[in-house]
Amino acid sequence: MTYGWAILVVMVVGVAMYNLGLFNMGVSPMSVSGFSKVKPQLSGTGIAADRNFRGIFTNGIGTQINVTRVFLSDSASASRCTMGGASNIVRAGENFLINSTTGDCLAATVRRGDSYSVTVSVEYIVSLDSITTFHNDSGMMRGAVE
Repeated sequence: MTYGWAILVVMVVGVAMYNLGLFNMGVSPMSVSGFSKVKPQLSGTGIAADRNFRGIFTNGIGTQINVTRVFLSDSASASRCTMGGASNIVRAGENFLINSTTGDCLAATVRRGDSYSVTVSVEYIVSLDSITTFHNDSGMMRGAVE
């Protein structure tokens, strides 16, 4: 019975350490969660060692949208790396590029291969006939700095 409890404790500690990322070998595959209508394309999305974000997204709404702003935030910052400001009209099913050039998408200095985890929020407008609605689609992106 004592051995059973010891094995259970070791398993719980191992799972907790794994979830905290202590077994991360420095390279994590790109993963995305969230994003219900505006979807990132994994092969064209990432953060470079200069802390700039580049992402290719697809308009999956089914109608034309006007992308107005994009925000990135990491765990060390509430709001970073604001991109956009100009109108970006994107037709249904089309891809669009989000690109920062300010070098502040991550709070800390990073090297190639370091892991990152950011929340990306895309603000856009949908206009159908005379009705205009404002929307925000967001999700979490994790990966290795390129």
